[in-house]
Amino acid sequence: ELISTARAMTRVGAVEIPCEAFFELCRKQPDIGVEVYRSMADILANRYRSALSRLTGTLDQALRKGDVFANM
Repeated sequence: ELISTARAMTRVGAVEIPCEAFFELCRKQPDIGVEVYRSMADILANRYRSALSRLTGTLDQALRKGDVFANM
């Protein structure tokens, strides 16, 4: 099941690797698996950082708009 889509800005090629074949490759070539996990960790960390930044920005705007600290 696809969970995301992408659009290339230049001409590219792609290869589809069946899940079990990919896991077997990672078992046989641990360096590949480590790089895949490292890349996924970077992606997730960036998404978390971006979400946190948006949330704190929204909170900051709400606090400024409501002037919550004016009566403290």
